[in-house]
Amino acid sequence: MDLRIDKEFAEKIPPLTKEEFDQLEANILADGTVEDLQNILMCGRATVYDLLKKNEFRYFKLGGSGYRISRKSFDEWLDKQS
Repeated sequence: MDLRIDKEFAEKIPPLTKEEFDQLEANILADGTVEDLQNILMCGRATVYDLLKKNEFRYFKLGGSGYRISRKSFDEWLDKQS
């Protein structure tokens, strides 16, 4: 998977504030959520769920609708993408 970010699109996304970045980093360190992966990969929720369905990395389901993704497993998968 080759991740490409459209420059015109990227220019329209405001950079994270230090507070937002610190919170995102803390969330990822604890384990990631679907929303965290959307932010990291700059993709939609459907794409993240497709990756989960393909078992690209380890995750577990919380209650009826939430997922937590293993940081280690995600990091290993992300390293393979570059």
